[in-house]
Amino acid sequence: MTKGVDILLVNMPYTDVVRPSAGLGLLKAILDKAKVRTRVIEANLLFWERVGLYAYDMAGFLNYHLADWSFSAAAFPELDTDQTDYVEDRYQEMLMLQADASMRHLGKKGIIKTMLNLRKEAARFIDELARELVEENPAIIGCSTTFMAHVSSLALLRRVRELDPGIVTMMGGANCESGMGLATHRSFEWVDYVVSGEADEIITGLVKGILQKGRELEPASLPLGVLAPGYRKNGYPEVKDHVTRATAMNLAKAPPPDYSSYFDALKETAVLKEVVKPCLPIEASRGCWWAERKPCTFCGLNSGEQPYRRKLGEQILAEMDHLAGAYGVKKFRLVDNAFDLRLFYDLVPVLIERGAPYELFGDLRSTLTRPLVKKLKQAGFTSVMFGIENLETEVQSLMGKGGFGWLSLQLLKWCRQEGLHTHWIYLYDVPGEDPGWYQRAARLTPLISHLWAPLTLCPVRFIRFSRYHKDQSEFGLNLHRLGSYDKIYPLDGPDLDNLAYFFEDEVRLEKDRIAGKRLTDIPGYIDLWQEVSRWQVLQAKDAPPQLTMENTSEGLLIRDTRPQGVMQGEMLNGLLADICLACDQAPLEEKLIEQFKGEGYSEARIRNSVAELMEKGLIWPADQRLVGLALWHPLPGYIKETDFPGGILDKLHYQALEHFDLVPRLDREGDI
Repeated sequence: MTKGVDILLVNMPYTDVVRPSAGLGLLKAILDKAKVRTRVIEANLLFWERVGLYAYDMAGFLNYHLADWSFSAAAFPELDTDQTDYVEDRYQEMLMLQADASMRHLGKKGIIKTMLNLRKEAARFIDELARELVEENPAIIGCSTTFMAHVSSLALLRRVRELDPGIVTMMGGANCESGMGLATHRSFEWVDYVVSGEADEIITGLVKGILQKGRELEPASLPLGVLAPGYRKNGYPEVKDHVTRATAMNLAKAPPPDYSSYFDALKETAVLKEVVKPCLPIEASRGCWWAERKPCTFCGLNSGEQPYRRKLGEQILAEMDHLAGAYGVKKFRLVDNAFDLRLFYDLVPVLIERGAPYELFGDLRSTLTRPLVKKLKQAGFTSVMFGIENLETEVQSLMGKGGFGWLSLQLLKWCRQEGLHTHWIYLYDVPGEDPGWYQRAARLTPLISHLWAPLTLCPVRFIRFSRYHKDQSEFGLNLHRLGSYDKIYPLDGPDLDNLAYFFEDEVRLEKDRIAGKRLTDIPGYIDLWQEVSRWQVLQAKDAPPQLTMENTSEGLLIRDTRPQGVMQGEMLNGLLADICLACDQAPLEEKLIEQFKGEGYSEARIRNSVAELMEKGLIWPADQRLVGLALWHPLPGYIKETDFPGGILDKLHYQALEHFDLVPRLDREGDI
């Protein structure tokens, strides 16, 4: 390794391995421009190579603290006691979350041993990585933390301090926001500087100041959002959520990110380079324009205090062209929290005019119109993540979504019609809802098995910065940190409370204890769970269900291959066909009746025809509207999983390769 680097920026596990870090790529570009010698260390790739796909996925994407727990022995050796009870609890959560089938063959005993061995391997990894980084003789080592990489970062920086006390340490990123950053700095003395917020406009001055004065920077000289060692002596400033943070106001100044470290590191891997098809993260905006008006109740990513900022389409396109040319990759993932609708005017038309030169993926609100869906597809979006969250209007209203159930159904139809692969998450157990609503949702689910199924079905989570967390009494909540934090950190009281990002509701827990029920035992929830599981299985088949209509000389031809389909190859004629066609636009029921009464039909006949179409599963009543469920024949094909533009890891190829994975490798070493 090259000696004498000024700063090493480390991307720790369990961040995603199929794309580089947008934040670290931007900071590297800014520091390089300022002639600060900078390297990004892709520690996530190194650890993935070490433990393999299944162990990395198990800890990194189930979101119940396995990620932090696996590194907690390395970060806090004083906590390295018997962990059997903890992993058994996590095993039960994995079952409820329908963990990857590739792990199920291990059984309970095998999965628990895998978790324990992962923890051992993490400790060895931290020691070896820290020694390698110290050998580079950097002045500063900084870690970018996320909700799955906080403890791994603390572990690394602690070991660095033990090996070379002269190296200055830094942390920043999402898990250092506001009070969490303060708790991190106050509780872990081996972390010298913590940055809360966006470092774009302050990182150069801060790093140059540290290179000159080390740990002796005066707190009064530091920009908003930076905590320094001096605060430990003189007292901390008041920290407010989403206020005491650095904010970059002018995104036009941001250079294109530098992702060279990721691609260089990927080339050096033995297995990952064979199975990863990476994408390039790109940022078009920051904040959430919807949250400025009315934040969704469950979302903690933004708040009204954060201004929404955007880049012009011209700047975004220039970045795309630059990055595609630099790395030979034409797949992009927009990392924005909310797609800027103005891009339909200054970016999307240019992409369409250029013949959709790139394959794109991004997150969008679920209130788009049909013409905008079509434009997305024409511009190169082959997959999107929509914030649908629920198909019941009452639940969407409770969550502050600003949408409607009938419109979400229409959106799913339009996306399938255009061949725009749609990702979405189905949330339930929302404060204020009636579980009985989901019995209706369970009846709907088999009727829409020809549309995009949700990625997962999960109860709403209570997270820091969300309205649920800030306004608990409004929602009848009494939140406290998840109990698993006590097994991960050697803290208690306010510091551990301030460090927590995930919470649970004591009111609900007490009700469940009294009733002796689990969430999945409640009627409505279990009905929906079963139906969504069937939907996902059907969607994964080589020939997923279809429900299409086609105008022919003999009438409206219906092709229905849904499991309960009753109209395979059946013709509709006359009023039935006309109503079926009219419902494609999801008209208000009363307006539809008035329309056909104006054509000479009696109200009784119209209502009978509507009832017949409902019986056949061709229309669904929602929000006083009649939503037609059939799509127009022919339909575009499905994109292959390996063509997903947001970066993919080819599991089938992985299984076919000669390689190690954590379980067999440690088995040969006698650890299992």
